Amino acid sequence: MQITIPKKIGGTGSIYNIASDQYDIIIDMGKKYQYAVVTPAYYNIKPTRHTNLKLALDQAKRLHAKGYRNILLIDRDSDYFDWDYGNNIYLLN
Repeated sequence: MQITIPKKIGGTGSIYNIASDQYDIIIDMGKKYQYAVVTPAYYNIKPTRHTNLKLALDQAKRLHAKGYRNILLIDRDSDYFDWDYGNNIYLLN
């Protein structure tokens, strides 16, 4: 199972868009991973994969504490979630 974030057209969107203007982002979820934590392509940080929501949210909190913003959680069904920098998450699609 893999999640693909398609390449965006260069010069569109903002630097906080998770899509790269250089290439598609492929996240291999394998059989055991349920969530991925993705930062905007601008940060050039490889997405991380997690077996449950708590681990994914903990990683998002660590990244936020380091100053990264616009962090998304994506489940293996390609549903995107935002979070309120606490423990609440919101389905975006």
